[in-house]
Amino acid sequence: MYHNDFQWDLAVRNFERLPPDMREILGDAGMCAIGGPINESTLAAAYSRGIFPWPDRPEDPVYWFSPDPRALIEFESVHLSRSLRRLLRRQTFDIRHNTAFERVVRLCGEIRTREGEGTWVTEELVQGYCQLHRSGYAYSYEAWLENRLVGGLFGVRFGHYASAESMFHLRSNASKMLLATLMQDLQSDGLSWLDVQVMSPVVGSFGGREVSRSEFLEKLARVFETPPLLKLI
Repeated sequence: MYHNDFQWDLAVRNFERLPPDMREILGDAGMCAIGGPINESTLAAAYSRGIFPWPDRPEDPVYWFSPDPRALIEFESVHLSRSLRRLLRRQTFDIRHNTAFERVVRLCGEIRTREGEGTWVTEELVQGYCQLHRSGYAYSYEAWLENRLVGGLFGVRFGHYASAESMFHLRSNASKMLLATLMQDLQSDGLSWLDVQVMSPVVGSFGGREVSRSEFLEKLARVFETPPLLKLI
């Protein structure tokens, strides 16, 4: 893994150039950098600092966030509902790993757009995460039914750090089954928690919780080789 600190520092300075009142409002929402390319180098630099991209519109520069609080799921506290455990035992879906990465990323964006929710999955973001995937730092889980992709989840993985970025489902419970499978696999690999960034009803149903930014960065520092270099405004 490598970092392009020059490109990253430019993105931070773009944020610092905002008018103070705007910077304060956006900073309270967790924004800490603006612009720069979304590629393997800048994504690696961002995640090592506890930051992730959250684009708004394709024509705008990318926004980078480190929210406070931060949502995560600690595996020792995971809750699986009785109905989900039953579905996992039945093997309702054919669950595969890294067989359709780009398709999963694109569908995460397309389905949200179809449902009128808008999407942060821009073309630049798709290409950036595909670069990470080709280098072994991004993954996908897929749910197949009768050879049709009916659910997907993707995220990033750097050593003992993993995040779940987005997921979709075309059949009930498909994405929940993928999230449960992902956490089981990560726990088997020796990981103890999953970064899910922001709280949602699905995260809450699995026992996820919010922690302060400072607590999150302390946890992040313990799983990365070097402490995060994030210096928030």
